[in-house]
This record gives sequence, structure tokens and C-alpha cells, in this order.
Amino acid sequence: MGLALFATGCGGSDRGDQTQNKVAGAGSGANAGSGSTGDGGTNGSGATSGATSDAGTSGSGQPSTPVGTCGNTEKAKGAEGRAQACVPTGGECSVKHGKYEPDGTPPEFEYGVLKKIGPDLGLVDSGGGALALTLDPSNSAVIYIGFEQENGGDGSKNGLYRSRDGGSTWKKVGTLPDDDIWDCRSTMLGWAVNVRVDPNNPDHMYVTRGVRGGVDLGFWVTWDGGESWIRAFVEDLTAMAVDPCDFCHVLLGSHTQTAVGVVESTDGGYSYVVHPPPEGFGTGGSYGIQFLFDPRSKRGDRNTWLLHGNGMWRTANAGDSWSKVSEITGIHGFTTLYYASNGDVYSGSYGYPARSTDNGLNWESSSNGLAMAQYYGLIGDGTNIYAMPDALPPPSGMMFTPEGDGMNWQPFGSSPPLDRHGMQHPAFDPNIGVVYFVNNDTVYGIKVTDGG
Repeated sequence: MGLALFATGCGGSDRGDQTQNKVAGAGSGANAGSGSTGDGGTNGSGATSGATSDAGTSGSGQPSTPVGTCGNTEKAKGAEGRAQACVPTGGECSVKHGKYEPDGTPPEFEYGVLKKIGPDLGLVDSGGGALALTLDPSNSAVIYIGFEQENGGDGSKNGLYRSRDGGSTWKKVGTLPDDDIWDCRSTMLGWAVNVRVDPNNPDHMYVTRGVRGGVDLGFWVTWDGGESWIRAFVEDLTAMAVDPCDFCHVLLGSHTQTAVGVVESTDGGYSYVVHPPPEGFGTGGSYGIQFLFDPRSKRGDRNTWLLHGNGMWRTANAGDSWSKVSEITGIHGFTTLYYASNGDVYSGSYGYPARSTDNGLNWESSSNGLAMAQYYGLIGDGTNIYAMPDALPPPSGMMFTPEGDGMNWQPFGSSPPLDRHGMQHPAFDPNIGVVYFVNNDTVYGIKVTDGG
């Protein structure tokens, strides 16, 4: 969900050792990272050695690095090892705040006023602009975005960008040149559609790379903060969801017109289980895949997922069987979820946002006061929920509804409609009370609470 709130600890799989449709990951082992210590429970992942904490002990050791192909295919020029295995850490799954420690002077935000925070890369040409955003769960002043200024050409400004000062300054992650852009490794990615940071180890990250071209499409993993990457799965991937209690457990969905279904890894890309799409799902890509799992409200578990495409499909047994629970359709690319403080869950969707009060068994459109448009995602601060329609141009600015209501919307602050698209990949930082998002143009922030 991209919050600066994160779940600590994780549990092992209760489904046993899945071997059906299991394939090796790829890429050579990147720099090893070990799980860091914690004061209230561990979270995220460990690697070669298990670090201890006050609440539990991480997994020990990792599998050896066998020779294999690049991800799930034979597309590599040469044989390379798998992605480094992610070892789940122990401890109780609970939620706590990360810190806010900018390395420099952060932007100043005014309550209810949208602020563009860059990076200043010039006018978006033929590319998708700012397409992905996430906050580092351990330090919410560290922000990552994926940016595509130009589709084709040299793409010199395309890439994954990081700010360490809350959005005042930005730097492209990685280094050039890449010795071989066709292999399983890279020192710099072309851009990112989704990005996630391990709450236990900020040098351990995931990126999905899809839509454009075929050179570096797939699921990428780094263990050294983006200096080197391993392509662990080759496919036109956009959607990505990470288990809120186990960063090693990741779900991937496709962008292409081939219904890949859901690609699942429980070891951070070292190996996979490929779950076929539900019968009747159609031929389109996955659009959105999410865990219906909220440790704060104790709704769902690691095996309960939502697949969003030509309707909403739910599984409670990790893809063994699916039920179509709604005709509300998804949006090309992805949709995201938000769990309100009362446990109700909201999803982006086409037309209007969707709400479920029973963890995805039934859904209804939340439309009173909203314009009909595309809504990629919603976000909340524990008191209010925020949404912004996506269109060219958007029909309104930011809207809100109290979390105790969820159905009746009104304008928030003095945020006029944007020139280009609406709110995508929203993330709330409770430390400073700011909602961040991208909009296929740049990065915005808006202060919604006093923070703290």
C-alpha cells in the first residue's frame, strides 16, 4: 500500500512446500544483505545469515546459487545464477511507524494545498511520466519514483529516481553503462512501474518493469540499494503486491494481453509458483493483484488475494480456486487497495472507487459526490479517505470522505484539477501528515493532517 506504516514479523507458509508449476528464479546473486535487528519484532527479510532481534530470530542460511536461465525463460545469452533467496524473519506481525529523517532540507507543505516536488526533468515527451511511487518504510523521507520521459530514443532521463530529503532533490539510482542490456543483470533500470522497499533492509528492493519494449521487462531484485539488479522473472509485468507480514512473499501480475495469471514467490524471486488465471477471466493482463490482508484490523491472511480485471476475483486458498465477487472492472495497468481504520477495504476501479465491508466478498461503488472517471487508488490517514479522478483532464481535484462514512465525498482543501491525470500510487506519511502521489507527470504532496 506504500505507507510509512509497516508490519513487523512474518509467518512461514501454511500451505507446505508447493512444487506444482514451480520454476527457478534467475540472475546472479547480488550483494548479500542480512536482516537488521529490531526492537519490537523483525520484519521483511534476511539473507545469508540470520540476524537476531528482541522478538524473534530470522531464518538461517540460504540455498546455494545454482546455474540456471534468466527467470522463467531461455532468453539469457549466458547461464547465470538465481536471484538471492529471501529468508523470512520471525516475530509477531504488528504495525509500527517508521522514522522521518531527511538527509537535507525537505519541502514545506501547506495544509490542503498541492505541491509539486519534482524531479524537474523537463516536459514529458512521449513517455508515461512519473509512474510509480513508494516510501522507504524505515525512513519515510526516502522516496522512490519510476519515471519515463521518452518512449524510445536514448531515454536518458528514464529510470528509477530516489530522494533522500523528502522530495527536495532527486538522483537516478544506479550507474551506466550496462555491459549487456539483454542479460539477467543490470546496473540501472530503464524505469519502473511498481517499486517496493524491504522494511527490514532498505537496500533490498523489488521493481516490476513492463509496457515498453522487451529489453528489460520483468521482475527485478536488488540487495545493494539499486547499484546492481537481477532479473528474476521475464514477462511484461506491471502489478505487484507484497505480503504485509512477509516481504519475501510477493505476487506479480502481467500487463500484456496474455493472461499470465498470478506469479507467486515466497522467497523473493528465488523460485516461483505460477497460478493460472481464473476460468472466465479473459485474455487481458492482470491489471491489479493485491493481498486482502490487513494485520491492523486482523482481516484476511497471506492466502487471501484479489485479482482485478474484467471484474473482481477473490481467492482464499492462494489461487487454488477463485470466485468472481463483483462486476466492477479494473483499470489498464493496475489498481491499489486501502484498508480503513474500521477494516473496510477500498479499491481503485473504473467508474468510481469500490468498497467492501466484508474483506472482498461483496463490493459496491462509492460514488456520491464523485465524477465518473478512473480511480487508480485511494489512501487514508485514519480519519479521512482521499481520492482523485484520473482523466485528460481530470474533472475535479482531491476529494475526501470520513472513514466512518466511505460513501459521500466532498472537495478537500484548495486542490484544483491537475493538468494531466489524477492520483496514482498514493502513499501517506503519518510522521508529517502528507499524502504523496504520482500522476503520469511528476510527484505531488499535500498536507492532510498535522502528523506525528
